[in-house]
Amino acid sequence: MSGLIWRLAVILLAYLVSFAIVLSPILLGLTKLLGVTSTLDWSGARMAFASVVVAPLLEELVFRAGLRSATATLAVQPVLIPLFIGNWQVSLVLLGVVAAVMFVDHVRRRHLDDARKFSLRMARGRAFLTRYRLIVWGNAVAFGLAHLGNFTIATTNGWLGCLTVFVVSSQIITGVVLSYFRLRYGLFSAMGFHAIFNSSWLLFD
Repeated sequence: MSGLIWRLAVILLAYLVSFAIVLSPILLGLTKLLGVTSTLDWSGARMAFASVVVAPLLEELVFRAGLRSATATLAVQPVLIPLFIGNWQVSLVLLGVVAAVMFVDHVRRRHLDDARKFSLRMARGRAFLTRYRLIVWGNAVAFGLAHLGNFTIATTNGWLGCLTVFVVSSQIITGVVLSYFRLRYGLFSAMGFHAIFNSSWLLFD
């Protein structure tokens, strides 16, 4: 147990140092170039509770709890993520698409014998594992983009508008690190790291 804690502490320290050296100058430059301002008031007990307790719990459940399950990753998370950021219309459309695909797949598998069902399941499992890195990175990008609402950006036109995604680059990288914690050490360790990371933002602010 103590060895695990030390490993987590080393990873956390390495991440914070890398963030301070690499990402901070980039984010400061983008802040000035695009006119980025935060919409969050980090002062107050309510914000502290929301960022250290509520956000790690809910965001890890939505974005990373299902990473070990193909069904959760491909069918549940795409519906939950837009719902989480308040876009219930997109969530409803995706729910309809997922339901339709699952219905068609169910009808198709009804006409297969046991051997073909097993072969299909194995083929889908291999396809999922082959693309798993892309899935994890896509999940991290979605996690980062979900935080765009935390900022107001004065310049979004022209080629500068393409740089807005880098405003949440720290959240995207954090999403990758949190995915590693979730897959390597479990969901609760990801929640703990998430809480510590948000706590560091409170201290820096």
